[in-house]
Amino acid sequence: MINDIDGMMPQEALLALRLLKTVPGIALAGVYLHGSAVMAGLRRDSDIDLLAVLGQGLSQTEKKTLSEGLLAISGPPGDGRARPIELIAVCQADLVPWRYPPRREYLYGEWLRDRFRRGDIQGPAFDPDLTLILAQSLLYSVPLFGPELRDVLGPVPAADVRRAIRDSLPELLDHLTGDERNVLLTLARMWFTASGGEFASKDTAAIWAVNHGLSEDQGTLLRTAGKAYLGECEDNWEGLGGQVQHLARVMTREILNCLPVV
Repeated sequence: MINDIDGMMPQEALLALRLLKTVPGIALAGVYLHGSAVMAGLRRDSDIDLLAVLGQGLSQTEKKTLSEGLLAISGPPGDGRARPIELIAVCQADLVPWRYPPRREYLYGEWLRDRFRRGDIQGPAFDPDLTLILAQSLLYSVPLFGPELRDVLGPVPAADVRRAIRDSLPELLDHLTGDERNVLLTLARMWFTASGGEFASKDTAAIWAVNHGLSEDQGTLLRTAGKAYLGECEDNWEGLGGQVQHLARVMTREILNCLPVV
């Protein structure tokens, strides 16, 4: 059964679901749309975020066939042909019962396009950030195939959500230069979650963060990131490296102040 989001299911999600259901050998327990499409509506530059729960792992042949199909369906950011797809596949047996960090079986994202075109497909990996994706998806997701996600996976402990925020920070910050908007908004989301245990869209978290202790200049930077995410302006970070770095440090400090000392 395919559910609707206000009568507007993204075409890329439907095509990806068809692909997952037709690749020989893939055993699907469920396929779920999550992320901005579910939480706050797709923005100008939003990915189509999909989570596939598998009954068993993927062979190299299955990964190759799936990857070739996704390369044809997903559009690189800004090309106007199709929205980018981010597909995470997990094995049900790897997550039930829950253990930290969770293990993902497969990941497709447009930042990996060149590697996939070369046939360089990542293998399974343990990923702290997947903890946050799963916890949020258990609250905000739409099943495209299979039952509700909570009937397929167990709960994610709140303590591991906080642990994952701490563990995900170093890699996130490594990507700040060149991906300023996304990293700053992700930091705002982490701060929001670390503060109260709930989840918010990037633009909502940015508004919240602006009103929770940032200076006027810092707030201006974060508001710019939020407006660019909504498609209300173009963001140009050239010459703002020092200010961006400082804002990232401030938000990182605030996040860590919200987390238990380890």
